[in-house]
Amino acid sequence: MKYVLIAAAVLAVLVGIVYVIGLILPQNHTAVVSAKFDRPADVVWAAVIDIGAWHNWNKSLQRIEHLGDTNGHATWRLTDSGMSMTYEIVEATPPAGGAAGRMVTRILPGLAFGGTWTYEVAPAPGGAGTVVTITEAGEIYNPFFRFMARFFFGYTGTAAAWLRAFGGQWGAGVAPEVKRAM
Repeated sequence: MKYVLIAAAVLAVLVGIVYVIGLILPQNHTAVVSAKFDRPADVVWAAVIDIGAWHNWNKSLQRIEHLGDTNGHATWRLTDSGMSMTYEIVEATPPAGGAAGRMVTRILPGLAFGGTWTYEVAPAPGGAGTVVTITEAGEIYNPFFRFMARFFFGYTGTAAAWLRAFGGQWGAGVAPEVKRAM
């Protein structure tokens, strides 16, 4: 019985330490990841903006539902690994005349995290191919999740996985480049 109490006390102290560290960590973070694709910007843009077809190349998505509009913006629910996330497209400007296209999505309230993902689709320097840059301006409300994101999962993993899966639709191996993670 004595060892069970000691183990329980040690576990409680560890949970408390994780919680306190999570409280100290900032709630907000920014992660920027990009990758180059050997396709024209208009083709890449069409694939980015076609959320209903993401399951064709992103095999981790189990379900995609278009929920109509919220505040005049298209709203989608994506189910990935058993977790559902609902977000709205708050901006969608296609690339034109050499300028980058930009789609901004915002996670709707109700989860332990939130924020925006900005997808920029721009012609690659030198004109060969297209660069997609994802900027995650995230918020993690739960201190335990903050701790896990900072020390175990990282802030860039989801965006890098999205870019690798995105490239897979054209049979391309993609090496995402982390530009910023803080």
